[in-house]
Amino acid sequence: MTTTTGLKLRYMEWSGANDTGPGRYVERTPEQFITVYPINRAEHKNSSLAIKMGSMEFVPGPGKRKIKVMPQIWGAEADYDGEKISVAQAAKMLKDAGVAGMIVESFSSSPEKPRWKVFSPTSKALDSAIRDELVDKLNTVFKGELAGESWAPTQMMFVSGRGECIWVDGDPVDTASVPRMSRRDVQIKTGNKHLSFAVNDFDLPGGVEVPDSAPISSDTIIERAMVGHEVHDGVLALT
Repeated sequence: MTTTTGLKLRYMEWSGANDTGPGRYVERTPEQFITVYPINRAEHKNSSLAIKMGSMEFVPGPGKRKIKVMPQIWGAEADYDGEKISVAQAAKMLKDAGVAGMIVESFSSSPEKPRWKVFSPTSKALDSAIRDELVDKLNTVFKGELAGESWAPTQMMFVSGRGECIWVDGDPVDTASVPRMSRRDVQIKTGNKHLSFAVNDFDLPGGVEVPDSAPISSDTIIERAMVGHEVHDGVLALT
C-alpha cells in the first residue's frame, strides 16, 4: 500500500437540504475534517451540511426547476443503511481493503442499528463518468451492503456532526486494487438469503454458469463477485 501523506478531502458544501446556491469549495486534511466535524452539529438534515465530492452546481431547468450537474469529481461518497455494520467495523473493512476514506455516522444511526456514510478521495480530479466504478469498488469493500442511492450521481450526503467520525489511511479509491461489484447487478434484500435472479451470459470464475432464475444465496453472489470478477452492467437483474 502506498503512502497517502498529503491526501485531502475535497468537496462542495451546502448549508442544508434547501440550499440550492452555488455551494462552497472545501479542501481539508483528514485531521482538519475531524476537528471541524462536531462544530457543525445539527439536529436535522435540513439544517446540516450537505457534502458532494465533486464540482456539482445547480443550473436552470424546465420551468422554475433547477437541475444538478457534476463535470468532475474528487472522490466517491456512499451511504450504508443496513443497520448491521458498525462504524468501527466499517473502518476495519476499509483498512483491510487498503482504501482511504472518512466514515461518519448518519442522523438515524444508533448503537443497535448503525448507519453511516463513507467519503473516499481520489488521487486527482476525474471525469464524473467514472464515479459508478468507484462506488462499485466501495460496494465490494463493504460486501455489497451499500444503499442504492450511493450510485445516484448528484446525491448529496448530509453530515450530522454527531457520533463517530473515523479516518482510515490507505490508497485513493481510484488507484486501490479492489474489484468492482455493482449494486445494480447484485441486488440483495436485507435478511433475505435466497433470491431468484434472471441471468444473461453471467460467466462466473472457473467457467461456472448460473441457470436462469436459479435460487442462489446472497453470500454466494458476493463471494463470486469478490474473486477478481467484474460484474458488468445489465448482466444480472433481480426478478
